[in-house]
Amino acid sequence: MEIITIQCPNCKGDLHLDKDTEKCFCTYCRSEVMVKESITTEGVTLESLVKRGFLSLEYAEWTKAIEVFDQAANIDPEHAMIYVGKLMAELNLRQEFNLGEHHQELVNYINYQKAIRFADNDLKKRLQNYNEQIIEKTRTQKEKEKLAQQQKVERAFAALKSEHEKIDRLKAEKIEANALKQRRIIRNIIIIAVIVILFFIGRAIIQNM
Repeated sequence: MEIITIQCPNCKGDLHLDKDTEKCFCTYCRSEVMVKESITTEGVTLESLVKRGFLSLEYAEWTKAIEVFDQAANIDPEHAMIYVGKLMAELNLRQEFNLGEHHQELVNYINYQKAIRFADNDLKKRLQNYNEQIIEKTRTQKEKEKLAQQQKVERAFAALKSEHEKIDRLKAEKIEANALKQRRIIRNIIIIAVIVILFFIGRAIIQNM
Protein backbone atom coordinates (compact mmCIF):
# COMPACT_ATOMS: atom_id res chain seq x y z
CA MET A 1 0.00 0.00 0.00
CA GLU A 2 1.43 3.36 -1.08
CA ILE A 3 0.56 6.34 1.11
CA ILE A 4 0.32 9.69 -0.66
CA THR A 5 -0.38 13.21 0.53
CA ILE A 6 -2.93 15.39 -1.21
CA GLN A 7 -4.39 18.76 -0.39
CA CYS A 8 -8.07 19.29 0.30
CA PRO A 9 -9.35 21.62 -2.47
CA ASN A 10 -11.71 23.23 0.03
CA CYS A 11 -9.64 24.00 3.14
CA LYS A 12 -6.16 23.20 1.76
CA GLY A 13 -5.51 20.76 4.61
CA ASP A 14 -3.04 17.90 4.02
CA LEU A 15 -4.62 14.45 3.73
CA HIS A 16 -2.62 11.20 3.98
CA LEU A 17 -4.21 8.18 2.32
CA ASP A 18 -3.80 5.17 0.06
CA LYS A 19 -3.02 6.04 -3.54
CA ASP A 20 -5.76 3.67 -4.77
CA THR A 21 -8.45 5.52 -2.81
CA GLU A 22 -10.98 7.09 -5.20
CA LYS A 23 -12.60 9.52 -2.78
CA CYS A 24 -12.57 10.43 0.89
CA PHE A 25 -13.79 13.04 3.36
CA CYS A 26 -11.48 15.75 4.60
CA THR A 27 -10.61 15.25 8.27
CA TYR A 28 -10.61 19.03 8.77
CA CYS A 29 -13.65 20.42 6.94
CA ARG A 30 -15.50 17.14 6.25
CA SER A 31 -15.96 18.01 2.56
CA GLU A 32 -15.85 15.22 0.01
CA VAL A 33 -12.57 14.96 -1.89
CA MET A 34 -12.17 13.18 -5.25
CA VAL A 35 -8.71 11.71 -4.92
CA LYS A 36 -8.16 11.22 -8.65
CA GLU A 37 -8.50 14.91 -9.21
CA SER A 38 -5.76 15.64 -6.66
CA ILE A 39 -3.14 13.02 -7.52
CA THR A 40 -0.17 14.55 -9.28
CA THR A 41 1.38 13.32 -12.49
CA GLU A 42 4.90 14.58 -13.02
CA GLY A 43 4.16 17.30 -10.51
CA VAL A 44 0.98 18.51 -12.32
CA THR A 45 -2.46 17.92 -10.84
CA LEU A 46 -5.60 17.15 -12.81
CA GLU A 47 -7.25 20.19 -11.30
CA SER A 48 -4.42 22.50 -12.38
CA LEU A 49 -4.48 21.09 -15.92
CA VAL A 50 -8.20 21.68 -16.25
CA LYS A 51 -7.76 25.23 -14.96
CA ARG A 52 -4.92 25.83 -17.42
CA GLY A 53 -7.09 24.50 -20.21
CA PHE A 54 -9.94 26.88 -19.45
CA LEU A 55 -7.47 29.75 -19.03
CA SER A 56 -6.16 29.00 -22.52
CA LEU A 57 -9.74 29.17 -23.79
CA GLU A 58 -10.15 32.64 -22.28
CA TYR A 59 -7.16 33.79 -24.34
CA ALA A 60 -8.43 32.04 -27.50
CA GLU A 61 -5.46 29.63 -27.50
CA TRP A 62 -7.54 26.79 -28.97
CA THR A 63 -4.74 24.37 -29.92
CA LYS A 64 -2.95 24.82 -26.60
CA ALA A 65 -6.20 24.29 -24.70
CA ILE A 66 -6.82 20.98 -26.48
CA GLU A 67 -3.28 19.83 -25.70
CA VAL A 68 -3.72 20.66 -21.99
CA PHE A 69 -7.11 18.94 -21.81
CA ASP A 70 -5.61 15.88 -23.49
CA GLN A 71 -2.95 15.79 -20.74
CA ALA A 72 -5.71 15.98 -18.16
CA ALA A 73 -7.55 13.12 -19.88
CA ASN A 74 -4.46 10.96 -19.45
CA ILE A 75 -4.92 11.34 -15.69
CA ASP A 76 -8.69 10.88 -15.62
CA PRO A 77 -10.42 10.04 -18.92
CA GLU A 78 -13.83 10.23 -17.20
CA HIS A 79 -13.61 13.84 -16.07
CA ALA A 80 -16.57 15.57 -17.75
CA MET A 81 -15.16 19.11 -17.69
CA ILE A 82 -12.24 17.97 -19.83
CA TYR A 83 -14.65 17.24 -22.68
CA VAL A 84 -16.57 20.44 -22.05
CA GLY A 85 -13.29 22.31 -22.49
CA LYS A 86 -12.36 20.35 -25.61
CA LEU A 87 -15.79 21.05 -27.07
CA MET A 88 -15.35 24.77 -26.40
CA ALA A 89 -11.90 24.72 -28.02
CA GLU A 90 -13.32 22.85 -31.02
CA LEU A 91 -16.01 25.52 -31.44
CA ASN A 92 -13.63 28.42 -30.62
CA LEU A 93 -15.61 29.56 -27.57
CA ARG A 94 -14.07 31.48 -24.66
CA GLN A 95 -16.78 30.96 -22.01
CA GLU A 96 -19.00 27.99 -21.19
CA PHE A 97 -22.25 29.95 -21.62
CA ASN A 98 -21.21 30.62 -25.24
CA LEU A 99 -22.11 26.99 -25.95
CA GLY A 100 -25.77 28.05 -25.98
CA GLU A 101 -24.98 30.58 -28.73
CA HIS A 102 -23.56 28.05 -31.19
CA HIS A 103 -25.37 27.65 -34.54
CA GLN A 104 -25.51 23.83 -34.55
CA GLU A 105 -26.92 21.36 -32.03
CA LEU A 106 -24.23 20.20 -29.60
CA VAL A 107 -25.41 16.57 -29.70
CA ASN A 108 -23.65 16.27 -33.06
CA TYR A 109 -20.22 16.65 -31.40
CA ILE A 110 -18.38 13.71 -29.83
CA ASN A 111 -16.95 15.83 -27.01
CA TYR A 112 -20.46 16.90 -26.01
CA GLN A 113 -21.52 13.25 -25.96
CA LYS A 114 -18.56 12.35 -23.72
CA ALA A 115 -19.21 15.30 -21.42
CA ILE A 116 -22.84 14.22 -21.01
CA ARG A 117 -21.76 10.65 -20.36
CA PHE A 118 -19.42 11.52 -17.48
CA ALA A 119 -21.21 14.62 -16.13
CA ASP A 120 -22.98 14.79 -12.79
CA ASN A 121 -26.63 15.79 -12.77
CA ASP A 122 -25.99 19.53 -12.45
CA LEU A 123 -23.49 19.68 -15.31
CA LYS A 124 -25.60 17.39 -17.47
CA LYS A 125 -28.62 19.64 -16.96
CA ARG A 126 -26.53 22.70 -17.79
CA LEU A 127 -25.17 21.18 -20.99
CA GLN A 128 -28.59 19.97 -22.08
CA ASN A 129 -29.95 23.46 -21.45
CA TYR A 130 -27.30 24.90 -23.79
CA ASN A 131 -28.41 22.46 -26.46
CA GLU A 132 -32.07 23.36 -25.89
CA GLN A 133 -31.17 27.04 -26.34
CA ILE A 134 -29.69 26.21 -29.74
CA ILE A 135 -32.74 24.16 -30.73
CA GLU A 136 -35.07 26.99 -29.69
CA LYS A 137 -32.94 29.57 -31.50
CA THR A 138 -32.90 27.40 -34.64
CA ARG A 139 -36.67 26.92 -34.45
CA THR A 140 -37.24 30.65 -34.00
CA GLN A 141 -34.90 31.43 -36.90
CA LYS A 142 -36.71 28.96 -39.15
CA GLU A 143 -40.04 30.51 -38.20
CA LYS A 144 -38.67 33.97 -39.01
CA GLU A 145 -37.36 32.73 -42.36
CA LYS A 146 -40.70 31.06 -43.10
CA LEU A 147 -42.58 34.25 -42.19
CA ALA A 148 -40.19 36.34 -44.30
CA GLN A 149 -40.71 33.99 -47.25
CA GLN A 150 -44.47 34.13 -46.77
CA GLN A 151 -44.39 37.92 -46.65
CA LYS A 152 -42.23 37.95 -49.78
CA VAL A 153 -44.79 35.80 -51.61
CA GLU A 154 -47.62 38.00 -50.36
CA ARG A 155 -45.83 41.13 -51.55
CA ALA A 156 -45.21 39.55 -54.95
CA PHE A 157 -48.87 38.51 -55.19
CA ALA A 158 -49.98 42.00 -54.16
CA ALA A 159 -47.68 43.55 -56.78
CA LEU A 160 -49.03 41.17 -59.45
CA LYS A 161 -52.60 41.96 -58.42
CA SER A 162 -51.86 45.68 -58.51
CA GLU A 163 -50.37 45.31 -62.00
CA HIS A 164 -53.45 43.45 -63.23
CA GLU A 165 -55.69 46.11 -61.71
CA LYS A 166 -53.62 48.80 -63.43
CA ILE A 167 -53.96 47.02 -66.77
CA ASP A 168 -57.71 46.60 -66.26
CA ARG A 169 -58.00 50.29 -65.34
CA LEU A 170 -56.08 51.35 -68.44
CA LYS A 171 -58.29 49.13 -70.58
CA ALA A 172 -61.41 50.63 -69.00
CA GLU A 173 -60.05 54.16 -69.53
CA LYS A 174 -59.26 53.34 -73.17
CA ILE A 175 -62.77 51.96 -73.72
CA GLU A 176 -64.29 55.03 -72.06
CA ALA A 177 -62.11 57.32 -74.18
CA ASN A 178 -63.17 55.52 -77.37
CA ALA A 179 -66.83 55.72 -76.33
CA LEU A 180 -66.48 59.46 -75.61
CA LYS A 181 -64.82 59.95 -78.98
CA GLN A 182 -67.64 58.12 -80.71
CA ARG A 183 -70.26 60.17 -78.84
CA ARG A 184 -68.52 63.38 -79.94
CA ILE A 185 -68.47 62.19 -83.55
CA ILE A 186 -72.17 61.32 -83.44
CA ARG A 187 -72.95 64.67 -81.79
CA ASN A 188 -71.02 66.51 -84.48
CA ILE A 189 -72.83 64.57 -87.19
CA ILE A 190 -76.18 65.42 -85.64
CA ILE A 191 -75.23 69.09 -85.39
CA ILE A 192 -74.13 69.15 -89.02
CA ALA A 193 -77.29 67.35 -90.05
CA VAL A 194 -79.45 69.83 -88.16
CA ILE A 195 -77.58 72.74 -89.75
CA VAL A 196 -78.03 71.24 -93.21
CA ILE A 197 -81.75 70.64 -92.59
CA LEU A 198 -82.23 74.17 -91.27
CA PHE A 199 -80.36 75.48 -94.29
CA PHE A 200 -82.66 73.76 -96.74
CA ILE A 201 -85.76 74.68 -94.73
CA GLY A 202 -84.65 78.32 -94.74
CA ARG A 203 -83.92 78.18 -98.43
CA ALA A 204 -87.31 76.68 -99.15
CA ILE A 205 -89.05 79.41 -97.17
CA ILE A 206 -87.18 82.12 -99.03
CA GLN A 207 -88.09 80.59 -102.38
CA ASN A 208 -91.79 80.46 -101.49
CA MET A 209 -91.95 84.07 -100.47
